[in-house]
Amino acid sequence: LASVAPRLGLTASDLAAINISRDYVSASTGLRHLVYAQTADGIPVFDGILSVHARANGEIVRLTSSAASLAGRRGAVVVAGEHAVAVAAEDVRPGTGFAPVAIGGADGPTRSVVFQQGPFSREVTASLTWFAMDGVLRLAWHVAIELDPATESYDILIDAQTGERLLRRRLGGRASWWWC
Repeated sequence: LASVAPRLGLTASDLAAINISRDYVSASTGLRHLVYAQTADGIPVFDGILSVHARANGEIVRLTSSAASLAGRRGAVVVAGEHAVAVAAEDVRPGTGFAPVAIGGADGPTRSVVFQQGPFSREVTASLTWFAMDGVLRLAWHVAIELDPATESYDILIDAQTGERLLRRRLGGRASWWWC
């Protein structure tokens, strides 16, 4: 990775924050597939993935990356997880007046919290993540909300400093993306 890092806009310290998450050889092509996930300060980078596909002799056939530079990241948490969940809930189901109530959580860098289900099909979760936007990593709350398990669940990112919605990604059914 060190040899290709500069072409990807990554430094040695950026590479130190990338850890292997999958390593397998394809039976049909014989290619080795290495998938890396990026973290910073113990917090995952949302969709910060680097994939290397190589022949047995080490020749890289394909390289894809959505990993980001860690320099200049903005990391203060001003907005509480409860507020982020309320904003996300209003975004996908306006007018419900959902008032999040925490029912569980974990200590640690991601501050993961589970909230009562309310008008949704299961509990709502929120955890901190880094989000690459405008060339900078911004700390955000990653809120997972499921309206219908078969057709409508969402990843919603709420800026941890401003409370602004940064991204809404629909999962299940027909995918749709909403960027702010």
